[in-house]
Amino acid sequence: MKKSKSIIWFLMVFILLISVPHLASAHAYIVKSTPSENEIMNQSPGKVAIQFDEEIQAAFHSLKVVDQTGKRVDQNDAHINKKNQAMIEASLKPKLQDGTYTIQWNVISSDGHPISGTIPFQIGDAAKSGQQAVATTTGYTPHADMIIIRWLFYLSCSLFIGSLFFCFFIYKGKSFPFTNKVFRMLRYSIQGLFISIILSLPLQTTIDAGLKWTNAIQFSMLMQTISDTKFGHIWLVQIGLMIILSFITYFIIHSKAKKAWAYTGMLGLLALLVSKTFIGHATSFKYQSIGVTIDFLHMAAAALWIGSLLAIAILLRKKEDETIYWLSIQRFSYWGAAFVVIIVATGVYESFQFIPTVNALFHTLYGQVIITKIILLIFMVGFALVNFIKGKSQKKTLGPSIWMEFMIGVIVFVFAAILTNLPTGLAAPGDVQQTSVTKDGYSITLNITPNKIGKNEFKVDISQNGKKVQNLEQVTLSLICLDMDMGENKVQFTKNDLQNSKPVTGVLSMAGRWRVHVHGLTSSLENIDADFTITAGS
Repeated sequence: MKKSKSIIWFLMVFILLISVPHLASAHAYIVKSTPSENEIMNQSPGKVAIQFDEEIQAAFHSLKVVDQTGKRVDQNDAHINKKNQAMIEASLKPKLQDGTYTIQWNVISSDGHPISGTIPFQIGDAAKSGQQAVATTTGYTPHADMIIIRWLFYLSCSLFIGSLFFCFFIYKGKSFPFTNKVFRMLRYSIQGLFISIILSLPLQTTIDAGLKWTNAIQFSMLMQTISDTKFGHIWLVQIGLMIILSFITYFIIHSKAKKAWAYTGMLGLLALLVSKTFIGHATSFKYQSIGVTIDFLHMAAAALWIGSLLAIAILLRKKEDETIYWLSIQRFSYWGAAFVVIIVATGVYESFQFIPTVNALFHTLYGQVIITKIILLIFMVGFALVNFIKGKSQKKTLGPSIWMEFMIGVIVFVFAAILTNLPTGLAAPGDVQQTSVTKDGYSITLNITPNKIGKNEFKVDISQNGKKVQNLEQVTLSLICLDMDMGENKVQFTKNDLQNSKPVTGVLSMAGRWRVHVHGLTSSLENIDADFTITAGS
């Protein structure tokens, strides 16, 4: 009866946590800019503006304009448009001379990831002869400080919840195993959590503001992060949860009602993991509630698996009671299998959301880290099988194999920390080459290079029965963004373009999913139509 009540409490709290209002977010991509990339303007504009596909955060944004010599020509009044929180703009000095200018911008997207870039434009006919520059967009690349701090957070969470989970759900002894070893593990994990969460505030300030630690730890900078970023709001929640967890840990150690406080401690730790999902990639899912839930399940299963492994290695001793030892090992085998299933299922789901193509899997850093995690997981499962076989045979203690399984899990946390601030595979899905066959037997092949926001080269080949169709008069591509109402862009191929397989330049005005409708017309007025769905990179 008590066990069933505990399960009900777990479900109620879990539902409550995932029902918290979700932060609206996705990675911020440029929808349009005024002036646009390499636009040649007849006269000096009064201001510059950049429109993103989502609202941007108030903290640490900047926009300035410089001429060819690097001299600043804006009026240092960059601000987010009050009527449109997805637009940043700045006024320019009057009557700028003819020449090439560059907009330099920096914003923080709703999911907390800083991005910056440049947009070149020109004023006057004299600039036409100049060499065109290329617009750039860059994000934050994880550094050692971020990896260490977030790795410590994941490891401390695992140590805390794994210790309690071992006591409740793995250990098969008659007496409850609340020993000094358990208490030490809880103290160490609380200390690690405090250090990682406290340091995460100046860390995020260095990331968002592009500052060194010596400048980021200034009170004014930290307060700006707290008050003006979503990370700062979540950080306050995490500090509150840490204070509560500290009191709970004290009562677990010193109170007589240890079981009740231990259950509460597990719930508190799970709440801390939920808070983490609100400042990560999960909030960029189309359905945020699903993204947050999936990310929570992934982190919770990993923390329980790896934390329980350490608890078994430290707390379980065969020499004390051989029967309890093997019963506990067998019990953990089933729990471990459940954790692996959850980790694999949620990991695959997230990967499909963030890695749209095979090219993105192998040719982006995000995809390569995912591959590394998969390889490490395979090794972990291998050691888990070894431990399972030992548990069945009951001949040898787990010994080094349980430590190897745990150590690989610790390494996995390092790569999990790296992933938190990497641009996803959506940033660089690679060139498009798709083929569709119509009911009339026409084979239509669409190529788009480089398939990212801005100017692209489009190429269409239409064949029938293995032979190129020769009587095409024209082909029109209609580009429709599926993530936001951007209207309809047209790309037109002439008869000459089609006969010579000549690519035509067109614009994908934002990153994300697009529907490309191909409409061809032959000299006999026959229509050829096909639809493609692509993912454009940033």
